[in-house]
Amino acid sequence: MSDPLTPLLQAGEGFHTEFKQSLDKSFVEEACAIANSGGGRILLGVADSGVIKGIDTGISRIRQTVAEHGCTELELRFNDFFTATFRSKTQVAQDVTGEVSEQVNEQVNEQVNEQVSEQDKAHDEANELTDTERKILGACREATRSAPDLLEVLGYRTRTGNFKKAMSRLCDVLKLLEPMLPDSARSKNQKYRLTDKGREILRQEGSDE
Repeated sequence: MSDPLTPLLQAGEGFHTEFKQSLDKSFVEEACAIANSGGGRILLGVADSGVIKGIDTGISRIRQTVAEHGCTELELRFNDFFTATFRSKTQVAQDVTGEVSEQVNEQVNEQVNEQVSEQDKAHDEANELTDTERKILGACREATRSAPDLLEVLGYRTRTGNFKKAMSRLCDVLKLLEPMLPDSARSKNQKYRLTDKGREILRQEGSDE
């Protein structure tokens, strides 16, 4: 397997490649310049001619100095010498943004799917009629009915909690039934009739002729 650094040495210094034989004060300036111009590599321990000279790395001092000057974190690769690779701030920002966006999208999609599933379930449950509700709608199919009429159909003697719940749901929630005297809810003359929606529900269930 060929050494990936060999082509860099042969190509020589350029806009994104710099050779540094020694670690001096100019290193940070050159490193920041490369990082701010699109990223690149600095080959330490290499003479301007491309000849490997070797150098004491001082890695801890390099990392500290780079951080103090606000440069992006460098990536080090070791051989007979080592290469310091600087990524531009734009590249780093794009990577971070991409990772965050992917995580956010996954979380949003998961939450939306859960909400849609819950809403669908709630919708199905809300529109599913009970036997009591079906009997009440069926009783109002041909004519208006009073509460006593509906109680008789259901076999109830009094307004049970089940009856009240069914009437409230049919009138107020599902809008399948409506009072003939909406402003006089407790009137003894009150009667109930199917709404257009109620007739459609019965038709769909095969109960309306």
